Amino acid sequence: MRFKAITIYLISILLVSSASYSSSMYAELATVSNPGVPIDSVETGIPFTIDILMENDYGMMPDISFSFVFYGTGGITYLNHYDIGGSYMNGSLLTLNDWDSLWDVGNSWTADGWDIVEPDSIYWTGSSATGWPTTEGPVKYVQFGFRVVDLSTGQICVDSISISGSQEWLFEDPDFAFNGPYCWTIYNCSQSVCGDADNGGSWNILDATFLINYLYRNGPLPPCYCVGNADGNTLINILDIGFIINFLFMGGPIPSGCCP
Repeated sequence: MRFKAITIYLISILLVSSASYSSSMYAELATVSNPGVPIDSVETGIPFTIDILMENDYGMMPDISFSFVFYGTGGITYLNHYDIGGSYMNGSLLTLNDWDSLWDVGNSWTADGWDIVEPDSIYWTGSSATGWPTTEGPVKYVQFGFRVVDLSTGQICVDSISISGSQEWLFEDPDFAFNGPYCWTIYNCSQSVCGDADNGGSWNILDATFLINYLYRNGPLPPCYCVGNADGNTLINILDIGFIINFLFMGGPIPSGCCP
């Protein structure tokens, strides 16, 4: 360990035992308008959160740290940070379930390049007099707010990242098992075809099947939600399924007017 200026915070870190900790975390994505419902994709321009869920099955952990990098692939080059009412990073970072109250000795977020040009990295370290207790399964503790305004399609990803340089002394063991990267597809719906509910690039029976699964079998949202509105009446319902079938097999009108 590299020793820096002695502070109360550093002393707390040095007092941690040499026990081998066990902990894990993973990431989910949800829209701001529909929080708590994980999805695999999101439209450009729609605010969303990347949620970090953590599990502690070891026992009381007095000092921990973790770090993430957010980046885009394909045509995604800008990650706009979105204010979700958080206390950090201009409102784009929100802690939940009393996370901050657990860390009464040290609680520090450090960002690197936290701007709209990806990649963006962020590091956290915390120290507690009482420790982080075990959890009954994963708990959502941290949310990061984003909105992608690129007109291209691609993916947004989050992964753990190794720390080097001046922050390295803060980020030693224990280590979280993150198993990243976690990636989600970003769609530019202005380029989508009305009625192509599964965003497969063409009209076929799979579009009707996709809407049936969504409406009646708890299936996923249409990747570009508005294109599922095949009859153009602003709602997705059984009439859109009928409209697609009528168009495909009965010479009905072409889907149009889906998206504003």
